[in-house]
Amino acid sequence: MLWHPLLPGRLPDSAGAAEAAAADITRWGLSHLVAVVAFAAIALAFVAVR
Repeated sequence: MLWHPLLPGRLPDSAGAAEAAAADITRWGLSHLVAVVAFAAIALAFVAVR
């Protein structure tokens, strides 16, 4: 979450989100990819504990 690009203004702001994503596509994509991997790891941890 610390590496995620900041979104200006109040959400939902489609124009602001599009502008932030277009400013650095690689950072935007990698931060979301890392979030998905982290979510999958948490899900696997819950399955392993069960």
